[in-house]
Amino acid sequence: MNNPPRVEAWLEIPDDCRMAVALTFADELRFTLGNSPQDAVTIVFERLALERFVQLANDALKLTLPKNLKADLPELANTYRGGL
Repeated sequence: MNNPPRVEAWLEIPDDCRMAVALTFADELRFTLGNSPQDAVTIVFERLALERFVQLANDALKLTLPKNLKADLPELANTYRGGL
């Protein structure tokens, strides 16, 4: 069974946003986006989830917008298939 995300959120990250990452003792990667504790957002990935996210991001960077403005926008998905 797939584990759903714990929070649904819309996050816009500008080009010049400060980004930092730390490895936790639980072998998770904790990304902090923003300049100060007041405006920072933290995203925590389990290692395998981050690998899938990075692959999806790489695939997304290869997409191009259709010339027809009425066409459906391209969309990708990366689903967990279990196992290691």
